[in-house]
Amino acid sequence: MRGPKPQALTLTKRERNELEALVRRHSTPQQLAKRGRIVLLAHQGQNNSQIARELGICLDRVRAWRMRWIGLQGRPPNSSFDSFLRTRYPSFTQ
Repeated sequence: MRGPKPQALTLTKRERNELEALVRRHSTPQQLAKRGRIVLLAHQGQNNSQIARELGICLDRVRAWRMRWIGLQGRPPNSSFDSFLRTRYPSFTQ
C-alpha cells in the first residue's frame, strides 16, 4: 500500500543556486552536503523513498529534512540565505 504523497518543496532560484554551490564545494562537510542534496532532490519532485534510495540513507532522515526545510519557508525575505540558516536554523549546519 502506498503512503501519502510528501508535501511539495519549492526553492527560489537563489536558494537552489546556493544549495548547488554548497553541495559542490569540496570544503563542505559531508553531513551538510547530504542535507543539501536531500533538499535539492525534493525540489526536483522526487518522493522521500526515491531520495533515500538514491542517497543510501534512511527514509526517516529524508522525511525529517524535507519537513525542516518546509518549516523555513516563512523566513523574512530581506535576510540572506546563509545567515538565516546559521541564526534561525542552526541544526541545518550541525
